[in-house]
Amino acid sequence: MSGNVGIAFDGYKTAGTDAPFPTTIYDASSGDAVTWDSSYVRLTDSGAVKSGAGVLDRIAVSAAGTTITINIYDNTAGSGTLIFGPYVLVAGANLHFGAAFGTGCYITFSGTTGTPSLTAFYR
Repeated sequence: MSGNVGIAFDGYKTAGTDAPFPTTIYDASSGDAVTWDSSYVRLTDSGAVKSGAGVLDRIAVSAAGTTITINIYDNTAGSGTLIFGPYVLVAGANLHFGAAFGTGCYITFSGTTGTPSLTAFYR
């Protein structure tokens, strides 16, 4: 696709996990729209993002703690095939992936102090 791309956020739910996050993407040149549902999970400690195949779209970091590092695995536990990491969290970071996983997506936290918080968007 060539040209400019615009994104419209049709809705956002802030409470709970696995809530729908409908998004419409428009090609500014043609006006064509594509809609899909993305889900999210908020983590403050190591945990599963999704079990089974999917795509990790992005991670938004709201709190970083002190020297907190994450690793992202294609697995239902904190081991196996490393997708990304190690990465030291930075508050306000917005990491874009588009990374496919087959077994599941699991994020581990390790570090010193504080309470990290991130939201992982997947489909």
